[in-house]
Amino acid sequence: MGDTYLEVEQMVNLAIELRADSIHPVPVMYRADLDAESFLPGTDGERLAVERLRELEPRATKAGVETNLHELAVFQAFGPVSHKFPCYAGWFEVAAQVDGTVTYCVRSRRAVGNVKERPLEEIWRGSEYQRLRHLYASPSARARAGDLDCNRCCIFYTNWKIARPLATLGLAPKVVARENH
Repeated sequence: MGDTYLEVEQMVNLAIELRADSIHPVPVMYRADLDAESFLPGTDGERLAVERLRELEPRATKAGVETNLHELAVFQAFGPVSHKFPCYAGWFEVAAQVDGTVTYCVRSRRAVGNVKERPLEEIWRGSEYQRLRHLYASPSARARAGDLDCNRCCIFYTNWKIARPLATLGLAPKVVARENH
């Protein structure tokens, strides 16, 4: 189903028609469950969708519709960047579930506390959260932990924006673009 890029224009048209504030397509190539792979665009389809959105962005912007083209372009160029550089989610977000369980991030299955038992600030500043911040800063440590679904990372672009300047200072690994972007 590699022709989903053809639907990008319909999506932009609908957003303009409905006077939406923004459209934020999600890069799905590396984010889907294995049983859904046949429905997803390949690398070429994803690239074509980004190119088409780039062509349509001026029209969307003129109509007051914000896009996340910059995020999609980064994902397209670098692929699953969440495996290539540190994760900074633990320093600027917290994920609390309906039952009060707090996890390191929205893609984590590891509980670090429960707001029904302890105040959120105590959990945030607690030793377990601190430990995970440092552990998950290492891409290889995250992979070994096995309790994160980094392929579905919703903050990959934010992580990339943080890692890029740090890499120039030698404080984070340099992320190199894929050859086939």
